[in-house]
Amino acid sequence: MKELKAKMILGGLTLLMATVYLFVFSNTPLLQPDSSGYINFSPMRPIGYPLFLWILKTLTGSYGLVPYLQLSLYFSAAFYCALNFYRLSQSLLLSAALIFGISLNVAFIKLSSSILTDVLGGGFLLLFLGMVFSFLHRADFKKIYGLWVIIGLACLIRPVFYCLIVALPFLCFMKWSFFRENILQRILLPSTAFLLLLGLGSFGQYINHGFFKTESFLGNNLIGKTGLIADPKILSNHPSIMHSFGKKSAEIREILDKAPSLRIRYLLSVPYYDTVRFSFIPTLIPSENSDTFSKNIALEVIRERPYAYITDAFMNYCALWQLWDFYSFEEGKEFGSLLHTMASEEPLQAMYGKSSIRAETNQKFGNSLIVKSVRGALALAFILSLSFPLTFLIYYINGKPLYPVVLGGAVTGVAIQSGYTLSSLLQAGIARYALLFWPCVIILLTIFLKLVLNNLKFKE
Repeated sequence: MKELKAKMILGGLTLLMATVYLFVFSNTPLLQPDSSGYINFSPMRPIGYPLFLWILKTLTGSYGLVPYLQLSLYFSAAFYCALNFYRLSQSLLLSAALIFGISLNVAFIKLSSSILTDVLGGGFLLLFLGMVFSFLHRADFKKIYGLWVIIGLACLIRPVFYCLIVALPFLCFMKWSFFRENILQRILLPSTAFLLLLGLGSFGQYINHGFFKTESFLGNNLIGKTGLIADPKILSNHPSIMHSFGKKSAEIREILDKAPSLRIRYLLSVPYYDTVRFSFIPTLIPSENSDTFSKNIALEVIRERPYAYITDAFMNYCALWQLWDFYSFEEGKEFGSLLHTMASEEPLQAMYGKSSIRAETNQKFGNSLIVKSVRGALALAFILSLSFPLTFLIYYINGKPLYPVVLGGAVTGVAIQSGYTLSSLLQAGIARYALLFWPCVIILLTIFLKLVLNNLKFKE
Protein backbone atom coordinates (compact mmCIF):
# COMPACT_ATOMS: atom_id res chain seq x y z
CA MET A 1 0.00 0.00 0.00
CA LYS A 2 2.86 2.36 0.84
CA GLU A 3 4.56 1.78 -2.51
CA LEU A 4 1.26 2.09 -4.38
CA LYS A 5 0.80 5.52 -2.82
CA ALA A 6 4.32 6.48 -3.87
CA LYS A 7 3.67 5.29 -7.45
CA MET A 8 0.47 7.33 -7.64
CA ILE A 9 2.04 10.53 -6.27
CA LEU A 10 5.24 10.27 -8.29
CA GLY A 11 3.32 9.23 -11.40
CA GLY A 12 0.87 12.12 -10.99
CA LEU A 13 3.69 14.63 -10.55
CA THR A 14 5.54 13.23 -13.57
CA LEU A 15 2.40 13.46 -15.69
CA LEU A 16 1.84 17.04 -14.54
CA MET A 17 5.38 18.13 -15.44
CA ALA A 18 5.19 16.38 -18.82
CA THR A 19 1.89 18.13 -19.53
CA VAL A 20 3.42 21.51 -18.69
CA TYR A 21 6.22 20.89 -21.17
CA LEU A 22 3.78 19.67 -23.79
CA PHE A 23 1.65 22.81 -23.70
CA VAL A 24 4.07 25.51 -22.52
CA PHE A 25 7.57 24.59 -23.73
CA SER A 26 6.93 22.82 -27.04
CA ASN A 27 7.75 25.69 -29.38
CA THR A 28 11.23 24.51 -30.40
CA PRO A 29 11.43 23.84 -34.18
CA LEU A 30 11.34 20.18 -35.23
CA LEU A 31 14.28 20.54 -37.60
CA GLN A 32 17.65 21.82 -36.38
CA PRO A 33 20.97 22.17 -38.27
CA ASP A 34 22.05 18.70 -37.06
CA SER A 35 18.72 17.01 -37.87
CA SER A 36 19.48 16.18 -41.50
CA GLY A 37 22.51 14.12 -40.47
CA TYR A 38 20.31 11.87 -38.35
CA ILE A 39 17.51 11.63 -40.91
CA ASN A 40 19.93 10.71 -43.72
CA PHE A 41 22.03 8.21 -41.72
CA SER A 42 25.17 10.35 -41.86
CA PRO A 43 28.35 8.29 -41.27
CA MET A 44 29.38 10.88 -38.67
CA ARG A 45 26.40 9.90 -36.48
CA PRO A 46 25.91 6.74 -34.43
CA ILE A 47 23.26 4.55 -35.99
CA GLY A 48 20.89 4.32 -33.01
CA TYR A 49 19.01 7.59 -33.40
CA PRO A 50 18.75 7.49 -37.22
CA LEU A 51 17.33 3.96 -36.86
CA PHE A 52 14.82 5.23 -34.27
CA LEU A 53 13.71 7.94 -36.72
CA TRP A 54 13.53 5.50 -39.63
CA ILE A 55 11.31 3.08 -37.69
CA LEU A 56 9.03 5.92 -36.63
CA LYS A 57 8.82 7.29 -40.19
CA THR A 58 8.12 3.81 -41.58
CA LEU A 59 5.32 3.18 -39.09
CA THR A 60 3.65 6.60 -39.16
CA GLY A 61 4.72 8.15 -42.47
CA SER A 62 6.20 11.30 -40.88
CA TYR A 63 8.32 12.64 -38.02
CA GLY A 64 5.37 14.38 -36.40
CA LEU A 65 5.29 12.06 -33.39
CA VAL A 66 8.98 12.55 -32.55
CA PRO A 67 8.38 15.37 -30.00
CA TYR A 68 5.62 13.49 -28.19
CA LEU A 69 7.50 10.21 -28.12
CA GLN A 70 10.76 11.76 -26.93
CA LEU A 71 9.00 13.75 -24.20
CA SER A 72 7.04 10.67 -23.08
CA LEU A 73 10.14 8.47 -22.97
CA TYR A 74 12.12 11.07 -21.02
CA PHE A 75 9.51 11.59 -18.32
CA SER A 76 8.77 7.85 -18.13
CA ALA A 77 12.46 7.32 -17.44
CA ALA A 78 12.36 10.15 -14.86
CA PHE A 79 9.46 8.39 -13.10
CA TYR A 80 11.35 5.08 -13.13
CA CYS A 81 14.44 6.76 -11.68
CA ALA A 82 12.48 8.57 -8.96
CA LEU A 83 10.52 5.45 -8.00
CA ASN A 84 13.68 3.43 -7.51
CA PHE A 85 15.24 6.33 -5.63
CA TYR A 86 12.22 6.17 -3.32
CA ARG A 87 12.76 2.44 -2.77
CA LEU A 88 16.38 3.10 -1.89
CA SER A 89 15.88 6.21 0.27
CA GLN A 90 12.36 5.57 1.65
CA SER A 91 11.65 9.29 1.26
CA LEU A 92 8.61 10.12 -0.85
CA LEU A 93 9.11 13.87 -0.38
CA LEU A 94 12.67 13.81 -1.70
CA SER A 95 11.71 11.48 -4.56
CA ALA A 96 9.04 13.98 -5.59
CA ALA A 97 11.63 16.75 -5.27
CA LEU A 98 13.87 14.69 -7.56
CA ILE A 99 11.25 14.69 -10.32
CA PHE A 100 10.67 18.41 -9.85
CA GLY A 101 14.41 19.11 -9.94
CA ILE A 102 14.88 17.08 -13.12
CA SER A 103 11.98 19.03 -14.66
CA LEU A 104 13.76 22.33 -14.00
CA ASN A 105 16.06 21.53 -16.93
CA VAL A 106 13.87 23.60 -19.24
CA ALA A 107 16.47 24.59 -21.85
CA PHE A 108 17.38 20.92 -22.31
CA ILE A 109 13.97 19.20 -22.16
CA LYS A 110 12.59 21.70 -24.68
CA LEU A 111 14.83 19.97 -27.22
CA SER A 112 12.41 17.03 -27.11
CA SER A 113 10.47 18.96 -29.77
CA SER A 114 13.44 18.70 -32.16
CA ILE A 115 15.08 15.90 -34.09
CA LEU A 116 18.15 15.75 -31.86
CA THR A 117 19.62 13.00 -29.70
CA ASP A 118 19.75 15.04 -26.48
CA VAL A 119 16.47 14.19 -24.77
CA LEU A 120 16.31 10.56 -25.89
CA GLY A 121 19.89 10.11 -24.71
CA GLY A 122 19.02 11.82 -21.42
CA GLY A 123 16.20 9.31 -21.01
CA PHE A 124 18.66 6.44 -21.21
CA LEU A 125 20.82 8.13 -18.56
CA LEU A 126 17.77 8.27 -16.26
CA LEU A 127 17.04 4.61 -16.97
CA PHE A 128 20.63 3.72 -16.09
CA LEU A 129 20.50 5.61 -12.79
CA GLY A 130 17.10 4.13 -11.97
CA MET A 131 18.41 0.62 -12.65
CA VAL A 132 21.44 1.31 -10.44
CA PHE A 133 19.14 2.35 -7.56
CA SER A 134 17.00 -0.73 -8.16
CA PHE A 135 20.05 -3.00 -8.06
CA LEU A 136 21.37 -1.38 -4.88
CA HIS A 137 17.96 -1.88 -3.31
CA ARG A 138 17.70 -5.53 -4.34
CA ALA A 139 20.51 -7.24 -6.26
CA ASP A 140 19.44 -9.38 -9.22
CA PHE A 141 21.62 -10.65 -12.07
CA LYS A 142 18.86 -9.75 -14.57
CA LYS A 143 19.37 -6.11 -13.61
CA ILE A 144 23.03 -6.40 -14.57
CA TYR A 145 21.93 -7.47 -18.04
CA GLY A 146 19.56 -4.52 -17.99
CA LEU A 147 22.39 -2.10 -17.17
CA TRP A 148 24.54 -3.39 -20.02
CA VAL A 149 21.63 -3.20 -22.48
CA ILE A 150 20.86 0.37 -21.40
CA ILE A 151 24.51 1.40 -21.81
CA GLY A 152 24.70 -0.29 -25.21
CA LEU A 153 21.58 1.45 -26.52
CA ALA A 154 22.70 4.76 -25.02
CA CYS A 155 26.11 4.51 -26.75
CA LEU A 156 24.40 3.88 -30.09
CA ILE A 157 22.58 7.18 -29.59
CA ARG A 158 25.30 9.31 -27.94
CA PRO A 159 28.86 7.90 -27.68
CA VAL A 160 29.55 10.00 -24.57
CA PHE A 161 27.64 7.33 -22.65
CA TYR A 162 30.64 5.02 -22.86
CA CYS A 163 31.46 6.91 -19.67
CA LEU A 164 28.78 4.92 -17.81
CA ILE A 165 30.96 1.80 -18.02
CA VAL A 166 33.35 3.46 -15.54
CA ALA A 167 30.60 3.37 -12.88
CA LEU A 168 30.10 -0.41 -13.10
CA PRO A 169 33.27 -1.45 -11.18
CA PHE A 170 32.03 0.65 -8.26
CA LEU A 171 28.76 -1.24 -8.40
CA CYS A 172 30.67 -4.55 -8.34
CA PHE A 173 32.60 -3.53 -5.21
CA MET A 174 29.42 -2.31 -3.53
CA LYS A 175 27.73 -5.69 -4.03
CA TRP A 176 30.80 -7.93 -4.19
CA SER A 177 29.16 -10.59 -2.01
CA PHE A 178 26.53 -10.94 -4.75
CA PHE A 179 28.95 -10.99 -7.69
CA ARG A 180 31.54 -13.36 -6.26
CA GLU A 181 28.99 -16.19 -6.06
CA ASN A 182 29.13 -16.56 -9.84
CA ILE A 183 31.56 -14.23 -11.58
CA LEU A 184 30.92 -15.76 -15.02
CA GLN A 185 27.13 -15.41 -14.86
CA ARG A 186 26.99 -12.08 -13.03
CA ILE A 187 29.94 -10.14 -14.46
CA LEU A 188 31.27 -11.60 -17.70
CA LEU A 189 28.16 -12.91 -19.46
CA PRO A 190 26.03 -9.74 -19.03
CA SER A 191 28.66 -7.69 -20.84
CA THR A 192 28.03 -9.76 -23.98
CA ALA A 193 24.66 -7.97 -24.33
CA PHE A 194 26.56 -4.69 -24.61
CA LEU A 195 29.04 -6.11 -27.11
CA LEU A 196 26.22 -7.60 -29.16
CA LEU A 197 24.47 -4.23 -29.44
CA LEU A 198 27.71 -2.50 -30.48
CA GLY A 199 28.31 -5.26 -33.02
CA LEU A 200 24.83 -4.82 -34.48
CA GLY A 201 25.36 -1.06 -34.64
CA SER A 202 28.70 -1.50 -36.36
CA PHE A 203 27.18 -3.98 -38.81
CA GLY A 204 24.48 -1.44 -39.63
CA GLN A 205 27.16 1.15 -40.37
CA TYR A 206 29.00 -1.37 -42.52
CA ILE A 207 25.88 -1.97 -44.61
CA ASN A 208 25.24 1.76 -44.98
CA HIS A 209 28.75 3.17 -45.23
CA GLY A 210 31.26 0.34 -45.59
CA PHE A 211 33.05 0.69 -42.23
CA PHE A 212 32.66 -1.56 -39.21
CA LYS A 213 32.41 0.82 -36.24
CA THR A 214 29.56 2.58 -34.49
CA GLU A 215 30.31 6.05 -35.90
CA SER A 216 32.86 8.08 -37.84
CA PHE A 217 33.12 11.29 -35.85
CA LEU A 218 36.06 10.97 -33.43
CA GLY A 219 38.55 12.52 -35.85
CA ASN A 220 36.12 15.32 -36.61
CA ASN A 221 35.84 16.13 -32.91
CA LEU A 222 39.57 15.95 -32.22
CA ILE A 223 40.56 18.10 -35.19
CA GLY A 224 38.30 20.84 -33.85
CA LYS A 225 39.93 20.58 -30.43
CA THR A 226 43.47 20.62 -31.78
CA GLY A 227 42.64 23.50 -34.11
CA LEU A 228 43.26 25.78 -31.15
CA ILE A 229 46.61 24.29 -30.10
CA ALA A 230 48.37 23.21 -33.34
CA ASP A 231 51.75 24.62 -34.30
CA PRO A 232 53.33 24.80 -37.78
CA LYS A 233 56.61 23.40 -36.37
CA ILE A 234 55.05 20.09 -35.28
CA LEU A 235 56.65 17.09 -36.98
CA SER A 236 54.08 15.35 -39.14
CA ASN A 237 53.65 12.71 -41.82
CA HIS A 238 51.84 15.45 -43.74
CA PRO A 239 54.08 18.51 -43.25
CA SER A 240 52.31 20.87 -45.67
CA ILE A 241 48.91 20.21 -44.08
CA MET A 242 50.34 20.55 -40.57
CA HIS A 243 52.03 23.83 -41.52
CA SER A 244 48.77 25.35 -42.81
CA PHE A 245 46.83 23.91 -39.87
CA GLY A 246 49.33 25.23 -37.33
CA LYS A 247 49.45 28.65 -38.97
CA LYS A 248 45.65 29.02 -38.76
CA SER A 249 45.75 27.80 -35.14
CA ALA A 250 48.38 30.42 -34.26
CA GLU A 251 46.12 33.14 -35.70
CA ILE A 252 43.26 31.90 -33.54
CA ARG A 253 45.40 31.78 -30.39
CA GLU A 254 46.54 35.34 -31.01
CA ILE A 255 42.93 36.41 -30.57
CA LEU A 256 42.14 34.04 -27.68
CA ASP A 257 45.20 35.20 -25.73
CA LYS A 258 43.58 38.62 -25.40
CA ALA A 259 40.75 37.19 -23.30
CA PRO A 260 40.78 38.70 -19.76
CA SER A 261 39.66 35.45 -18.07
CA LEU A 262 39.38 31.72 -18.65
CA ARG A 263 35.60 32.00 -18.99
CA ILE A 264 35.88 34.67 -21.70
CA ARG A 265 38.54 32.61 -23.47
CA TYR A 266 36.11 29.69 -23.50
CA LEU A 267 33.29 31.86 -24.90
CA LEU A 268 35.59 33.16 -27.64
CA SER A 269 36.93 29.71 -28.47
CA VAL A 270 33.71 27.74 -29.00
CA PRO A 271 32.89 29.03 -32.51
CA TYR A 272 36.41 28.15 -33.64
CA TYR A 273 35.93 24.45 -32.92
CA ASP A 274 33.20 24.15 -35.55
CA THR A 275 34.82 26.62 -37.96
CA VAL A 276 38.05 24.61 -37.96
CA ARG A 277 36.45 21.22 -38.50
CA PHE A 278 33.65 22.18 -40.90
CA SER A 279 35.12 25.10 -42.86
CA PHE A 280 38.92 25.12 -42.71
CA ILE A 281 39.97 21.45 -42.48
CA PRO A 282 37.89 20.30 -45.52
CA THR A 283 40.05 22.61 -47.66
CA LEU A 284 43.22 20.81 -46.51
CA ILE A 285 42.47 17.09 -46.38
CA PRO A 286 40.98 14.61 -48.87
CA SER A 287 37.25 13.96 -48.51
CA GLU A 288 37.76 10.19 -48.64
CA ASN A 289 38.40 8.78 -45.15
CA SER A 290 38.40 12.37 -43.86
CA ASP A 291 37.57 11.30 -40.30
CA THR A 292 40.52 8.91 -40.10
CA PHE A 293 42.81 11.48 -41.72
CA SER A 294 41.63 14.18 -39.29
CA LYS A 295 42.17 11.84 -36.34
CA ASN A 296 45.75 11.10 -37.39
CA ILE A 297 46.55 14.81 -37.77
CA ALA A 298 44.93 15.59 -34.41
CA LEU A 299 46.82 12.81 -32.62
CA GLU A 300 50.10 14.17 -33.97
CA VAL A 301 49.25 17.55 -32.44
CA ILE A 302 48.25 15.97 -29.10
CA ARG A 303 51.46 13.93 -28.93
CA GLU A 304 53.58 17.03 -29.51
CA ARG A 305 51.53 19.42 -27.34
CA PRO A 306 49.92 17.33 -24.56
CA TYR A 307 50.01 20.15 -22.01
CA ALA A 308 48.15 22.51 -24.36
CA TYR A 309 45.56 19.80 -25.06
CA ILE A 310 45.01 19.11 -21.35
CA THR A 311 44.76 22.87 -20.68
CA ASP A 312 42.06 23.19 -23.33
CA ALA A 313 40.23 20.16 -21.89
CA PHE A 314 40.40 21.69 -18.40
CA MET A 315 38.88 24.93 -19.70
CA ASN A 316 35.96 23.03 -21.19
CA TYR A 317 35.64 20.88 -18.06
CA CYS A 318 35.22 24.08 -16.03
CA ALA A 319 32.68 25.34 -18.57
CA LEU A 320 30.61 22.18 -18.10
CA TRP A 321 30.66 22.36 -14.32
CA GLN A 322 29.87 26.09 -14.17
CA LEU A 323 27.61 26.40 -17.25
CA TRP A 324 29.65 29.25 -18.69
CA ASP A 325 27.16 29.48 -21.57
CA PHE A 326 24.60 30.58 -19.00
CA TYR A 327 25.33 34.07 -17.75
CA SER A 328 23.65 37.17 -16.40
CA PHE A 329 22.55 40.33 -18.21
CA GLU A 330 25.55 42.17 -16.77
CA GLU A 331 28.00 39.50 -17.92
CA GLY A 332 26.32 39.49 -21.32
CA LYS A 333 26.83 43.22 -21.76
CA GLU A 334 30.46 42.86 -20.73
CA PHE A 335 31.04 40.09 -23.26
CA GLY A 336 29.17 42.02 -25.96
CA SER A 337 31.36 45.06 -25.38
CA LEU A 338 34.47 42.91 -25.68
CA LEU A 339 33.25 41.45 -28.95
CA HIS A 340 32.51 44.94 -30.25
CA THR A 341 36.06 46.11 -29.57
CA MET A 342 37.54 43.00 -31.22
CA ALA A 343 35.14 42.69 -34.17
CA SER A 344 37.40 44.51 -36.62
CA GLU A 345 40.25 42.05 -36.09
CA GLU A 346 40.92 39.03 -38.28
CA PRO A 347 40.23 36.16 -38.07
CA LEU A 348 37.65 37.05 -35.39
CA GLN A 349 35.42 38.85 -37.87
CA ALA A 350 35.22 35.76 -40.04
CA MET A 351 34.32 33.62 -37.04
CA TYR A 352 31.57 35.78 -35.58
CA GLY A 353 30.23 37.66 -38.57
CA LYS A 354 28.81 40.28 -36.23
CA SER A 355 29.37 41.06 -32.60
CA SER A 356 25.99 39.76 -31.38
CA ILE A 357 26.17 36.28 -32.90
CA ARG A 358 27.11 34.56 -29.64
CA ALA A 359 24.20 36.18 -27.86
CA GLU A 360 21.92 34.85 -30.59
CA THR A 361 23.13 31.26 -30.35
CA ASN A 362 24.40 29.68 -27.14
CA GLN A 363 24.07 32.28 -24.41
CA LYS A 364 21.15 32.23 -21.98
CA PHE A 365 20.91 35.58 -20.23
CA GLY A 366 19.37 35.75 -16.78
CA ASN A 367 19.04 37.46 -13.47
CA SER A 368 22.37 37.68 -11.65
CA LEU A 369 20.95 36.02 -8.52
CA ILE A 370 19.62 33.07 -10.55
CA VAL A 371 22.92 32.63 -12.37
CA LYS A 372 24.89 32.69 -9.12
CA SER A 373 22.45 30.25 -7.49
CA VAL A 374 22.79 27.78 -10.36
CA ARG A 375 26.57 28.02 -10.28
CA GLY A 376 26.55 27.58 -6.51
CA ALA A 377 24.41 24.44 -6.84
CA LEU A 378 26.75 23.10 -9.50
CA ALA A 379 29.77 23.82 -7.30
CA LEU A 380 28.17 21.84 -4.46
CA ALA A 381 27.32 19.01 -6.85
CA PHE A 382 30.94 18.97 -8.03
CA ILE A 383 32.15 18.53 -4.44
CA LEU A 384 29.58 15.79 -3.80
CA SER A 385 30.50 13.99 -7.04
CA LEU A 386 33.99 13.53 -5.60
CA SER A 387 33.04 13.15 -1.94
CA PHE A 388 30.56 10.28 -2.34
CA PRO A 389 32.89 7.96 -4.32
CA LEU A 390 35.77 8.82 -1.97
CA THR A 391 33.60 8.12 1.08
CA PHE A 392 32.61 4.77 -0.37
CA LEU A 393 36.24 3.81 -1.02
CA ILE A 394 37.26 4.75 2.53
CA TYR A 395 34.41 2.74 4.05
CA TYR A 396 35.05 -0.17 1.69
CA ILE A 397 38.75 -0.35 2.58
CA ASN A 398 37.91 -0.24 6.29
CA GLY A 399 35.19 -2.86 5.88
CA LYS A 400 32.41 -0.61 7.17
CA PRO A 401 28.83 -0.57 5.83
CA LEU A 402 27.56 2.62 4.24
CA TYR A 403 24.10 4.14 3.99
CA PRO A 404 22.54 2.71 0.75
CA VAL A 405 21.58 6.09 -0.66
CA VAL A 406 25.22 7.22 -0.41
CA LEU A 407 26.17 4.22 -2.56
CA GLY A 408 23.75 5.57 -5.16
CA GLY A 409 25.43 8.96 -4.84
CA ALA A 410 28.84 7.38 -5.40
CA VAL A 411 27.77 5.74 -8.67
CA THR A 412 26.06 8.96 -9.77
CA GLY A 413 29.19 10.95 -8.96
CA VAL A 414 31.38 8.63 -11.00
CA ALA A 415 28.92 8.80 -13.91
CA ILE A 416 28.86 12.59 -14.14
CA GLN A 417 32.60 13.00 -13.55
CA SER A 418 33.47 10.48 -16.26
CA GLY A 419 30.87 12.04 -18.58
CA TYR A 420 32.18 15.57 -18.17
CA THR A 421 35.78 14.39 -18.45
CA LEU A 422 35.10 12.54 -21.70
CA SER A 423 33.14 15.50 -23.08
CA SER A 424 35.90 17.98 -22.24
CA LEU A 425 38.55 15.76 -23.85
CA LEU A 426 36.64 15.37 -27.12
CA GLN A 427 34.28 18.34 -27.42
CA ALA A 428 33.54 21.89 -26.34
CA GLY A 429 31.95 22.41 -22.93
CA ILE A 430 28.71 23.88 -24.24
CA ALA A 431 25.54 23.97 -22.17
CA ARG A 432 23.76 21.26 -24.17
CA TYR A 433 26.43 18.74 -23.19
CA ALA A 434 26.43 19.88 -19.57
CA LEU A 435 22.65 19.76 -19.19
CA LEU A 436 22.56 16.20 -20.52
CA PHE A 437 23.85 15.18 -17.08
CA TRP A 438 21.56 17.52 -15.13
CA PRO A 439 19.71 14.57 -13.50
CA CYS A 440 23.02 13.54 -11.89
CA VAL A 441 23.36 17.03 -10.38
CA ILE A 442 19.84 16.86 -8.95
CA ILE A 443 20.37 13.35 -7.57
CA LEU A 444 23.60 14.39 -5.83
CA LEU A 445 21.91 17.43 -4.27
CA THR A 446 18.87 15.39 -3.22
CA ILE A 447 21.05 12.77 -1.51
CA PHE A 448 22.95 15.55 0.25
CA LEU A 449 19.65 16.99 1.49
CA LYS A 450 18.62 13.53 2.68
CA LEU A 451 21.83 13.21 4.72
CA VAL A 452 21.36 16.70 6.19
CA LEU A 453 17.78 15.90 7.25
CA ASN A 454 18.87 12.57 8.74
CA ASN A 455 21.59 14.34 10.72
CA LEU A 456 19.12 16.89 12.07
CA LYS A 457 16.73 14.13 13.15
CA PHE A 458 19.61 12.29 14.84
CA LYS A 459 20.56 15.42 16.84
CA GLU A 460 16.98 15.79 18.01
